[in-house]
Amino acid sequence: MASGAPISFASIAQKDQKKPPLRVVQLEGQTLLKIAKHCKENANINTVVTGQLLGLDVGQTLEVTDCFPFPVSTLSCSTSPATHLISSPSPAAVDLSAWLSFVSVSHH
Repeated sequence: MASGAPISFASIAQKDQKKPPLRVVQLEGQTLLKIAKHCKENANINTVVTGQLLGLDVGQTLEVTDCFPFPVSTLSCSTSPATHLISSPSPAAVDLSAWLSFVSVSHH
């Protein structure tokens, strides 16, 4: 190693590193089919279809390699079309979000 203080992973991770913006999203074929299937099975006018995308950002490319559907939430429509309230998340979605934050994965 070079002279001076030893370099640790924690010190490198804490540095503010600017990343270039993502320009390309690359989906695996199976991932695209799983997304389409989840949308087809659960989509109607009053449904929000969501899920978790898994992958890596490599340079300016987001490589999505797999996905998992979240339980379907329904929208309750109010008098104003611009105002929609999403029902509270299912216990499974809350549990999954807790585990994802535990392992430092963005789940938003």
